[in-house]
Amino acid sequence: MTSSQDNTTSPDPEDKRTSPRRRVLKEAFASFNEQFSAVPCRVRNMSEKGAMLHFDDMSLVPDEFMLHVPLDGIKVKCRRVRNAGPYCGVEFISAPERSNMHRRQIVAPTRADDESERARPAPRDDGGQRAAEAPSAPPSRRKPTFGRRS
Repeated sequence: MTSSQDNTTSPDPEDKRTSPRRRVLKEAFASFNEQFSAVPCRVRNMSEKGAMLHFDDMSLVPDEFMLHVPLDGIKVKCRRVRNAGPYCGVEFISAPERSNMHRRQIVAPTRADDESERARPAPRDDGGQRAAEAPSAPPSRRKPTFGRRS
């Protein structure tokens, strides 16, 4: 069961974790061989002491590796403690360090969003009529292109 307020997993009597894990979905990669080799993965949940990772091919991942999470801008040394199909549980064996591979996530309006703002109808006044109606142009008839719906 999960709590919708704090996004942490509830304690399980058989669970041996010492800190609660937060559900996340972040792209990451595991580096090894003195950071000359890397395998992409996804972080599914994370705590102060460990994480659950999803790999496409677990056979490439060694027992100890450096986990890089570009969205958080951190890297941390990990040890595999549990395998379950494509998922693996890891414990952090070092403190997280700042990584030079920091990727910022910025959500900004795009040009298409700006155009859709202009295309919205004008607000109605109290009489139910449009406050400022512009003359509408007839819809253009184009020949349909392959693979596109109009």
